[in-house]
Amino acid sequence: MVITVKCIECGHVGNCQAECKLFACPVCTLIQPSNTPNCIRISRGEKLWNATFIGPHAAEVVALFGSDTIPTAYGVIVDGELVAQKIGDLNPECYIEIA
Repeated sequence: MVITVKCIECGHVGNCQAECKLFACPVCTLIQPSNTPNCIRISRGEKLWNATFIGPHAAEVVALFGSDTIPTAYGVIVDGELVAQKIGDLNPECYIEIA
C-alpha cells in the first residue's frame, strides 16, 4: 500500500510504501518518519482561518478537495486559540497547531 507523506520542513507531498519507516523528501532532502502523526495546522487567511492537514490523513483531504489546505468556518476575527480548540474538538485524534 502506498501512503502520502507531507514533508514537515518544506511542505512537499510525496508517496512511499506503507511499510517504509522513513521518508526522504526529494526537495529539501530531510529524512523523517513516514508515520508522522496526523496534525492540523491552522493559519490566518484573508477572510477565514485555513486548516492544513499534515500526516497520513492528508491524502484523504487531497482526494476530496484537491488540496491539503481548506478553509474553516471561522472568520479571522475569531481568536486563533478558540479556532484551535474547536478544530481539536472535531478531530480528537489530531495534533492541532497554530501557524
